[in-house]
Order: sequence, then structure tokens, then C-alpha cells
Amino acid sequence: MVVLPESIRQSVNSSSALKLKARVEELVSTSDLCQRNRDIGPGYGHLPPHNDVSVPWEEITIDLIGPWAIEIPCIGELSISALTAIDTATGLAELVCIDNKTLAHIALKLEHMWLACYP
Repeated sequence: MVVLPESIRQSVNSSSALKLKARVEELVSTSDLCQRNRDIGPGYGHLPPHNDVSVPWEEITIDLIGPWAIEIPCIGELSISALTAIDTATGLAELVCIDNKTLAHIALKLEHMWLACYP
């Protein structure tokens, strides 16, 4: 099935859109590459059971973000990198700026940001 975007449907008359749709469907149905890579529908088999037991403060996810370049008028460009920590049960998020990405520095920032507040 081919769905034409609204912008194309509005820009061409209906007979042109129908011809375009028919041509695209013809090309897709005869293309070897399209047939080999098409979506074959839902998979079969059983999925493993989902363990959705969340206990607040038991599990966090951490990530490093940046560097972000921010232009500040009259000051210039500022580069920011940060460490994020999110409690997976409650969704509570904390961010802290970091100076470098060494293991010792990140561990110290995580300890100050999260472990000292939420033991």
C-alpha cells in the first residue's frame, strides 16, 4: 500500500495523484530489492516474560551527554557536558556538569550527585 503525503496530494490534481500512486505501486511490486526487504508482518513465537517489578531507588540509568555548544550574547560560546542519572522506577532525573570524561571524575560526580542524596 502506498500513502501519498498530504503535501503531494494537495499540490497535484487527483488524476495525477492516482497515476503517481499506481506507478509507485507497480514499481514496488516488481522490484526485487523492495520484495526482499518488505515487512513480512508480525513475528511468530513467544516472547520472554516481562519482569515489571520496579522498586524506587534500586536501579538507575546513567549517561553522559554533550558537549553542547551554546552561544551566549556578550560572553561568547560555552561548551557544556553533563552526567545524567534517572531512577527507573520513579523517573526522577538529576544532571550535573562534568569537566572531563575520566572514570574517576565521573564516579566522584555520581557519588556527589546521586549516592550522597539517595543512598
